[in-house]
Amino acid sequence: MRTQDEAMVAEPTETAPLIPGGEPNENLTSPIGSDSDRVSSAGWSKDAARTATLATVFLILYAFADVARYIAVVRLLELGICREEYLRDSDSPDILAGGSGFIPEHLCKSPEIQQRLAHLRGYLASLEAVVGLLLTLPYGLVVDRLGERFIASLNVIGYVLSCVWLAVVCHYWTVFPVWVAVLSPLFRVIGGGTPTYTSVIYAMTSRRVPAENRSLVFFVFTGGQIMATIVSILVTAWFLDQELLFAPILLSIPLGFLCLVSLALIRPQATVAKVVAYDCESELEEGERSTLIGTLRQSCDIVTQLFKDRRVVVLLAAVPLAKLNTPMTELTLQYIPEKFDLSIASASRVLSVKAFESLVLMIVVLPLLQKVGQIRFHVSSFRMDLYITQYSFLIQAIGCFLMAFAQAFYLFIIALQSVITDLVSPRHVAVLYTVIAVADGVAAAAGALALNRAFAMVIKWNVQLCLGFPFLIGAVCCMVGFIGTVLVGRHTISKRSA
Repeated sequence: MRTQDEAMVAEPTETAPLIPGGEPNENLTSPIGSDSDRVSSAGWSKDAARTATLATVFLILYAFADVARYIAVVRLLELGICREEYLRDSDSPDILAGGSGFIPEHLCKSPEIQQRLAHLRGYLASLEAVVGLLLTLPYGLVVDRLGERFIASLNVIGYVLSCVWLAVVCHYWTVFPVWVAVLSPLFRVIGGGTPTYTSVIYAMTSRRVPAENRSLVFFVFTGGQIMATIVSILVTAWFLDQELLFAPILLSIPLGFLCLVSLALIRPQATVAKVVAYDCESELEEGERSTLIGTLRQSCDIVTQLFKDRRVVVLLAAVPLAKLNTPMTELTLQYIPEKFDLSIASASRVLSVKAFESLVLMIVVLPLLQKVGQIRFHVSSFRMDLYITQYSFLIQAIGCFLMAFAQAFYLFIIALQSVITDLVSPRHVAVLYTVIAVADGVAAAAGALALNRAFAMVIKWNVQLCLGFPFLIGAVCCMVGFIGTVLVGRHTISKRSA
């Protein structure tokens, strides 16, 4: 009579990885695989709860600082461009009288200023994405040696330094031209940028929390970030109304310190290099495994295994399409003032309403749907995540076509990540999230540059009806993502049913 573990290995289930290891009974012999099984069957441990809680705190603090920084930077860049335009205009000699350099926002809404602002925002976001894209893989290779907490700490330090650079350039506007602010992402070479910290935090949590609760934890992560976004938007809007333009950026210093404290409280765990060593099928010697070349070969072997499954390839291709939500959300901060003649502070408050609606969906509606689907209708967590991914793509496409804000902005990327994770071996999670981070960087770099250039182009046309053209681009991308995930879902469900 077979044991329960043997039955799980022999027969595929809804939660079993679809990419097997090198040996038929690898999960039985590998000590890492045994740990994963024990975590899944035993439920929550103290270490898992501690890690999930502290990771949530870290993401909340980081999100609060990042949203405040971005809103303030948009206004500061607009002010810097406005100064340069008025300094070149001999008909407006008194606009900068007094030496403070402050210009009321309503005087900075000319098409020329808004075009330059769109271009600078695009360059800033693209450079930040390129830095993350180029450094995600190198940091992914050394994270096993340096530790996840150390890499995340470096990332926080690089982020704070980039904020300090923005504040210095914008404050000393008589010394630095405004375009120099675009170079701030270069400081994020320290730590690898946004994709690196995201992949590190999610991979670290994925290995410690129970597999059946992983998607729920990811939703809690995003729910906490949305809550931080709402509060950050309202606080930053108040600062802008009070003309305290630098306060939101300087908040990154104490918030960064708190992020470091939360990372320090997470207990270290065995590095992913040990996990990869058990799973790699190459014949590397023990000494070679300790070298960077050995680590690179092992990671390449895992990436090759991931790409053998066409479903994983299609879903990974859908990640950049889903990540276009980030540049589209950032674009709305300039789109709303241009379209409806509002201030940046007022536009940010509009975004807080959308974020609040998404928060309700995240922490109430979707978890409830998942519980009802799994308990009452016996729908697996994999299918629930797949359905959320598919229909969120569709809702997003419809929302973009209507020039509105689809409520799937913060939802389906988490479900999409969970679906991809379910398709691979638990021992490949770290490399998988590195690949996802690379896809994230591609979308952020190309999406930000393309959408902002498109917006600058339609501003030049001076036709109000055409201002939503970038959202039409997003709608087409979301429809492509919807079609891809539907095809993957049908293939996967039919294969599992057979």
